[in-house]
Amino acid sequence: FIGKRTVRAFSGGAILTPAGVEVPPLIERGNPVTIISVTGSVQVSAPGVARASGGLGEVIPVENTTSRQIVYGEIIDSDTVLVLVGGQGQ
Repeated sequence: FIGKRTVRAFSGGAILTPAGVEVPPLIERGNPVTIISVTGSVQVSAPGVARASGGLGEVIPVENTTSRQIVYGEIIDSDTVLVLVGGQGQ
């Protein structure tokens, strides 16, 4: 269970099972993120805020802080989200 956290409080001497632990999210709701969009050889980035928590490879909604637009993207590291093609309004 290294690198995981408990999903609830356990009393002393309780046995941990896989159902009692989870991998902590890589990005938490409200965290600042960099939004990256790639089309062909053009890459654009913008500042954003995560609107949900998630782990590596998960798709979460993020708000572009410049335009206030909500887009959906895949978490690729602890502070970067890659916008999906057609990732608006999903």
